Amino acid sequence: MAFATKIKLKGDVHQYRLNPEIKLFTLKDLNFETTRNGNFEYQHALNASSPYLKNAIKIKITINQDLENFKMAIVDGSGLKIVDIFSSDKFSNEKEQFDFLMHTLMLRKVLLRD
Repeated sequence: MAFATKIKLKGDVHQYRLNPEIKLFTLKDLNFETTRNGNFEYQHALNASSPYLKNAIKIKITINQDLENFKMAIVDGSGLKIVDIFSSDKFSNEKEQFDFLMHTLMLRKVLLRD
């Protein structure tokens, strides 16, 4: 997946973009890790009962080093296959965790929702 200025996840009705007020220290506070390329990456399981399960559905967010573009995906436990948590009630817990995380990222001025 390539870096983009706006991202719409599979099945979601909302579109997300980076907040122009994003700060580097905020990313570090939110546990974004710096990659070898200088990008900032965040991975978190969306399983409310145990975020440490190997096969838990995860959210992956990568922000490039100039804080202009980003990638975001909801993937399976292997991190390779895109998962649609929005079109089925089967993933209601994961969707609730996703909504909580997005709300936090919007409050901390990392993302904006269109």
